[in-house]
Amino acid sequence: MVPYRLFAQYSTKSDSLLLRDFEYVKHGNVWLSSDNASGLTQFSSRNINQADVYARYAKGGLVDYSDATRSLNVGANVESYFRLSSRTVVYGTMSYDNFSGKNMLGSAFINTSRLPFNIVEDSLTNPGKKHRDTYRLVGAVGSKVWRQLSLGAKIDFTAANYAKYKDLRHKNKMLDMTLTAGLSAPVTSFLTIGANYYYRRNIESVIFSMYGKNEKTYKSLIEYGAFIGLPEGFGNAGLTDKTTEMPFVNEYQGATVQLELRPTRSLSFYNSFRMTYRDGYYGRKSPYTITFTNHSSHCYTYEGQLSYKAASLSHIVDASVDVENLENRFNIYRSLTNEAGASYNNYYGDTKSADKVWINWHAGYTANLNVRGELPSWILNLSVSGIQRKQTAYLYPYFRRQNIKNVQTQLAVCRNQMIGKGVLSLSLQFAYLNGSGEPYEDGTFATPSDKQSDPDNVNAYLYREYQYLTASQYSVGGNVKYSFIMPATRMKTFVMLGVNHRKANETYDFSQGRDHTTLCCSIGCLF
Repeated sequence: MVPYRLFAQYSTKSDSLLLRDFEYVKHGNVWLSSDNASGLTQFSSRNINQADVYARYAKGGLVDYSDATRSLNVGANVESYFRLSSRTVVYGTMSYDNFSGKNMLGSAFINTSRLPFNIVEDSLTNPGKKHRDTYRLVGAVGSKVWRQLSLGAKIDFTAANYAKYKDLRHKNKMLDMTLTAGLSAPVTSFLTIGANYYYRRNIESVIFSMYGKNEKTYKSLIEYGAFIGLPEGFGNAGLTDKTTEMPFVNEYQGATVQLELRPTRSLSFYNSFRMTYRDGYYGRKSPYTITFTNHSSHCYTYEGQLSYKAASLSHIVDASVDVENLENRFNIYRSLTNEAGASYNNYYGDTKSADKVWINWHAGYTANLNVRGELPSWILNLSVSGIQRKQTAYLYPYFRRQNIKNVQTQLAVCRNQMIGKGVLSLSLQFAYLNGSGEPYEDGTFATPSDKQSDPDNVNAYLYREYQYLTASQYSVGGNVKYSFIMPATRMKTFVMLGVNHRKANETYDFSQGRDHTTLCCSIGCLF
């Protein structure tokens, strides 16, 4: 981070405002974006705020099974780091995103990553428009309470509404809240330690419906994993009961430990280790309603960063690994009626439906060169990231396994150049992704009887997702941004235009296309 006194070399306040970049300040110290809000006390720059509005249009068939082949996002963001006193720093962000997508099928849930099970449409003949509103509010405060001991707390709150406008319709409401509270302190001149408590609660409720009366039968697949499961007709019972809004509940509790080594003032090695336990269910917990499933997992996350900073440059090497191991179980129950005529449910145990493992990793290098004030003249970034997903779905005596992975390499270059009374920023990005693994492997634990039938599947979704995750593909993109001081204000105003094109080198069965293009623009200010 560049101290305030370095700005004295510029002749006017407008010069110093032009030579500021919010992302450079935010990522200049890894503590500023960590779980542990007590690290905010390490903020050493001047107060900085940024606000923008944006629009993003995307079109093309190279999308995941539940995404839109044509979509429009519009929204707004505001983000701020503000020092209240010599001992206290606060951080906040607010954002709103409005999404509209066409030709959408797939999952009934908002976030389809790391689901214990899924509810998907079992037909490809009913694509429709979907709409989503997402609101996010983040607030954090860190303060030195005694000598160099800092305490901090952070809340990250997201709410969303989601709906499909064609039968089989669904309406969703989501609340996702994360709370952390922690402390940090330098033990010696070269060692700083920290720790925080981590709590997250995610609830997404969904209700299914049809418009008017329709003789057509609509079915959903209760997907255990890799798009096999049991079919369920839309009606007055089950996981898609039209009379009841069903909550999907996830709760995480854990702790994070941070360790930073600083052999010299210019060199830092930061490490963060987080362990959390996740459990949850789908349905309603009461004697008169049904809890359909229960799931639990253990999550482990490591983040590390090695950075070197001098007066006019910085080099950053970062790495992360995220692992989750989940088990999902379906309850066995029977609906009964007591002597008074009231209905209740009796549970007889449960049966395992899936084992799932997700592994995400990342390694990257960033060079900020010829830094003037808080604006690098050149930003170079090279990164390699990958995912691996292993899952087994069980419908005894049948099972389906899937083990797929991919690796993506990305190179990005940004040039910031003073032109007249403004700054022109040109960015180019190139990425290449390649994956491996088979779409699925089916088998049996025992010989099925003559009365048993194979599990239902929606292999069209399977191949769409498989292509999206593993097909050999590349993407190229670029941004043009111009920043200037708005006359008679203390605001650095900017206009940005960008484009990205992704193309797969191969096509699988049921694919919707090999290309996807995104256009975006934004207008904002820094102050």
